[in-house]
Parts: sequence; C-alpha cells; structure tokens
Amino acid sequence: MRCYGLTKRRSTKKFTGCEVEIITQVCSTARNPDSPLLILLHGWGSNENDLPGLVNVLDFDIDYVSPRAPFSLPYANGYAWFENPVVERAKRKNEAKLSGDIFLNWLKEQESAGEIDPQRKIILLGFSQGGAMVTHLLNRAELASRLSAVVMLSGYLPFDADDTHAETPDIPVFHGWGTLDTIVEPAESERAKCWFKNNYSSVVDVNYPMDHSICLEEVQEISRFLKVHLS
Repeated sequence: MRCYGLTKRRSTKKFTGCEVEIITQVCSTARNPDSPLLILLHGWGSNENDLPGLVNVLDFDIDYVSPRAPFSLPYANGYAWFENPVVERAKRKNEAKLSGDIFLNWLKEQESAGEIDPQRKIILLGFSQGGAMVTHLLNRAELASRLSAVVMLSGYLPFDADDTHAETPDIPVFHGWGTLDTIVEPAESERAKCWFKNNYSSVVDVNYPMDHSICLEEVQEISRFLKVHLS
C-alpha cells in the first residue's frame, strides 16, 4: 500500500462541559475518491498512530483517517474513548454515547471544512475499545446510512445484547477475535458474535488462537473483506 499526502489535522472543541482535542492522521491516496473512506478507531491507551500500520500492509490503496480518541490518559501515556478499558455495561453505554456524540461532531466539522466529502461512503475499523465504538456507531442513524461495512477487531458490545436498537441498514460486518484473549474475554466476543448475527445478514466471524492482538492471517482476511466492499 502506497501512502500519498500523509498529514495531521488538529481539532479542539468544547463539548458537554469538557474541552476535547482530536488529532487526526490522514492518508489521502486520491486514487479513487468515489470509493469509501476508511476511518480507524484505536484502542484504549493508544493513539492515532496505531492502526495505520495495519493499513500499510494491505495490498491495495485506500484513503483513511485515524482520529485520536478524545480523552487523555496521563497514567497510561495514551488516549481513550472511555476512561476505563473494561467497565460494566451500563456505564459503557453512557460513555459510548458521549464519545459517539464527540465523534459525530468531529465528522461534521471535517465535512464543513471540506476535508471529508459528506456524500462519501465510510468503512469503520476499530480495535478493542475502538471496536466497541464501532458497534455503538452502527446504531447511530445519522451515520449508519453512510456505512459500506464495519470491521471490529477484539472488541466488545458497549450495551446489553438484548437492548432495543435503532432501525439501521443491513451493513456487512467483519468480526475478528482471539480465543486466548485475556483483556476482552472470549465470552464477550461470543456475545458480540451473536448480536451481529442476530441483527445483520452478512457477517464474517473469524477467531484465532491469540491474545489481545491482530495476527497476519486476520489481516489477510480483512484485506479480502475490504476489497469486496470498496466499490
């Protein structure tokens, strides 16, 4: 994958009583602006530089943006969508709603500034806590209609699996996880798997004998999945 025009953008905004700054890594290949834009959502304690490394090993060109999660974790030297890596579901749901609001406001700001085409389709890819954000954003009607596909890696549901959800399009889903994961335990991944299959008709669910990570075989499966949904 060749990356052209790698830049960083800074966005600072007061939101619901707090000031958040989102720094975004942007790779615009300008090869096919009509194809979906890949938005990368990193995990707890990481930053915007984490997941672009995954994109760089794909065997095709793709435009992506990688926003930094809005909340700083000084003790972890990183950033988060929720303050805690794993919390009870009731709190997860509230924190996901706040971060979802921040994300959607950031997206609107990028569109108003002419940085992202508001008509362009989007593919969300999230790891761990970023994967939890993917499942939350799947249920946001203001975004779901623009989604071509979603990818959740070693993530979890930030809500109860039997919660009532908004009516959203039938979006293709890729769900990858590790059977030896000690952070997001396999029971959480099984819960997410059941929720995806109960709500979406096109679900690719794969697991590997790995801990909280991403393996080469998984990247190859992601590459095949994305190629199908880039048109």
